[in-house]
Amino acid sequence: MPFVARCCWCSQPFIKWLERGLHCWVCPTPACQARQAKWALHVNVLGKPTCVYVPLPKQVDALEAVVSGKYRWILYGGARGGAKSHFLRWLAYYLCLLHPNFQVVLLRRTYPELEKSHLRRVGNEVKRLGGDFVPSARPPVVRFRNGSVLEFGHCQDTQDIENFQSAEYNLVLADELGTFEEDMILRIGASARIKTPQFRPCVVGSTNPGAVWVRDRWINKEVDPTRYKNYDPAQYHFIQSLLDDNPYPDDEYEQMLNELDPDTY
Repeated sequence: MPFVARCCWCSQPFIKWLERGLHCWVCPTPACQARQAKWALHVNVLGKPTCVYVPLPKQVDALEAVVSGKYRWILYGGARGGAKSHFLRWLAYYLCLLHPNFQVVLLRRTYPELEKSHLRRVGNEVKRLGGDFVPSARPPVVRFRNGSVLEFGHCQDTQDIENFQSAEYNLVLADELGTFEEDMILRIGASARIKTPQFRPCVVGSTNPGAVWVRDRWINKEVDPTRYKNYDPAQYHFIQSLLDDNPYPDDEYEQMLNELDPDTY
């Protein structure tokens, strides 16, 4: 049977939507579609508000969790093809445009991973948003006209943690969270400490939660109490993202995944 992605709220198949060159997928159910539209990102083009991003329902769940202020640590995780990396970038854009002087860092474990997954896409994306991408900066940054900054970083080795010890952010994003060591995330996550009346600082990660320490913190919510005496399970929130939640991959992508050996799948 052909792959059919469905809305996680009502189980209806997604439909295509096109407006002023933006191709996206929305749920046909009016209430769900309205909820997606509430979180859509608009920018001014020639004096007219133009939609440049409409989050999928599962991404809306994650957006709502981030802005709610209820959680310090949020994990958007699950299957490959769940649009996790794409979501982290657009979460950063959304909040940078919404809040003046907002400070974000987006991390991958290594710099080559950062280049392949994010840096090669950022330039074209931020042009539509009125931002300036400076790839030659160290670290590479996106600067928005309202003073907000999106910084890109990596933490390949333990000593790289020191690069973030004096930094302060509203939001720390860790793509493929499970590739990091636990201590790296906990220590860099402490840099999410710029608190404003509009936004509580937090850490948002994306990964397939196969790493033991990730599962312990976000899913099982059981960590070593002698080592992590201040662990509060109520501050950890997991949003599961599946291939079925994302209508953008084609049928061949699902077939490719089906051809993997069982352990890798």
